[in-house]
Amino acid sequence: MAFYAVGGYTMAIFATRYEWNFWESLGLAIGFSALAGSSSARRRCGCAATTWRS
Repeated sequence: MAFYAVGGYTMAIFATRYEWNFWESLGLAIGFSALAGSSSARRRCGCAATTWRS
């Protein structure tokens, strides 16, 4: 999947609409990309943190 597009869209919105500088919006974009990736992986494998048992 294209998680870079989530980060790029987030960065563009915050840089243009809210007038954040490059570095502030970059940090937020990385966070949103990581969140989208982890939520997609969690749904895809059907696992959650509470289902892992030894």
